[in-house]
Amino acid sequence: NSIVRNVVETGGNLVVQTLAGIARSTDNGVTWSTLGGGLPTYSGASGSLAEKDGILYSAIYYDGVYISADGGNTWTHPGSAEGVPTTSPVSWFTESDTVFLGCAGGKIYTTTDDGASWSDFTGTGIPSFHVVECFAMYNGEIYAGTNSGIYRRSLSGSSITENKKEYKLEVYPNPAHNTLNLHFENAEALFTHYTILNGAGQLVHTGEFTHAQIDVSILDKGIYTLFMTNDNSSVSSTFIKN
Repeated sequence: NSIVRNVVETGGNLVVQTLAGIARSTDNGVTWSTLGGGLPTYSGASGSLAEKDGILYSAIYYDGVYISADGGNTWTHPGSAEGVPTTSPVSWFTESDTVFLGCAGGKIYTTTDDGASWSDFTGTGIPSFHVVECFAMYNGEIYAGTNSGIYRRSLSGSSITENKKEYKLEVYPNPAHNTLNLHFENAEALFTHYTILNGAGQLVHTGEFTHAQIDVSILDKGIYTLFMTNDNSSVSSTFIKN
């Protein structure tokens, strides 16, 4: 099975999130067993996996967050009453006593009590059509990498600043349902062809680009990467299909 995001170690065992679900190895990766214990039957749209202080955190698209305190034997699914996001969680990051969760919609959430309760850390600054895909910490600031740029925020501040534009293409809405809208930062760039890959890197759709929209209604639910190309260059952006 194709690995979607992370391999983590907990209690001397390896745990990995794949297109077929979450699996664990107790013999240094020689054999693997698929975990259940409260996980959804189908977790092929898995987002990412993290471990902190013996607690496993799993982000599963369209299902939300799952947490295990016993090495993956059993999992709990916190409800929205605890402030946990329920749609399109994507990425994890741990720093000191805090676990960060990046989501579609440009949202960031945190927990400091092993997932018992969650707070919205987003503040202002990240556009709602961005997907928070990775994090880093530097000089007391948290950096959030999205599908269309990098943003930073002081841990004591309330606003997020765009640090450096790494993109030439924005897609919205994200998540998308039937139609994906495109906006190019460089208006002079003329891209004539598009290719869409799924989370396993497989080609699922391709075509000629003639206007600022692409029909994605034929795609299954999941995370995809859109590549726009012309004779001289290419740009890409990640989006989620609901």
